[in-house]
Amino acid sequence: MITSIRTFMQFDLILNWRQRIVLIATIVMSVILVGYMSLTSTPINTDLTTEELRQVSTLTLFTIFPIVHIFVGFILPLVLADSFARDHQHEVQELLRALPVSNVVYLTGKSMALLLTALLVSLVLFVIAGGAWWAIIGPFNFQPILSAWLVNVSAVACINTVFVALFTVNLKSRRNAFYLSLAVVISMAILLVAFSNPDNALLYHFNPARPVMIDFALQTIIQVSDSADTSLLARLLTLVGGAGEIALLFTLQVIRLNRSQ
Repeated sequence: MITSIRTFMQFDLILNWRQRIVLIATIVMSVILVGYMSLTSTPINTDLTTEELRQVSTLTLFTIFPIVHIFVGFILPLVLADSFARDHQHEVQELLRALPVSNVVYLTGKSMALLLTALLVSLVLFVIAGGAWWAIIGPFNFQPILSAWLVNVSAVACINTVFVALFTVNLKSRRNAFYLSLAVVISMAILLVAFSNPDNALLYHFNPARPVMIDFALQTIIQVSDSADTSLLARLLTLVGGAGEIALLFTLQVIRLNRSQ
């Protein structure tokens, strides 16, 4: 079983990265971030010490987090929306029905490939954004930025990409898969606007748009705490909620696939 999952994962991971749209989206986002840094760069205050300059640079770097959140949370899932429909197009699922491979193995391998693709995209963006910031704005404290990036960006990229893709498991048309994914993403955007009130802890922390991640970046930038709990525990709770959403969708899709055979 583990070998089968690994085989599906490796094969699909290669297919994902062979899609030009993944590379193009990563390049476009990188250009946007570098352009933002170039436009917002300000002259260095020579009255500050080297350590103070580094702290200011670190704090200011959090301004790109909401921008990256929109990309990894909403756009990247659309870029990878046709993963399952691609299998229908190439009759992969028809082939699987003739093999002793369960739907659980198939969906697990596909989901892991999507997760790793999203993770790699987020890490590539980190290297590019971090390097560009260091060159354009100035040095920053690496550890807090990396920690926040892994939780706020990489984890959200992985969860939302798999979450959106699982809606499209039974669709045979790549166009229909994109449209359904677009509808899901638009719904998430509406949830981000309409249900981001931290006073309602349930809707706030289990919102698939992950508003707590954006609030964390904003609170870090302005150094002011409001009613929103953006602690590490709160952000991890949101990620656990996202994992639960994936588990529920995964189970429902396995049941549907089993019934359709």
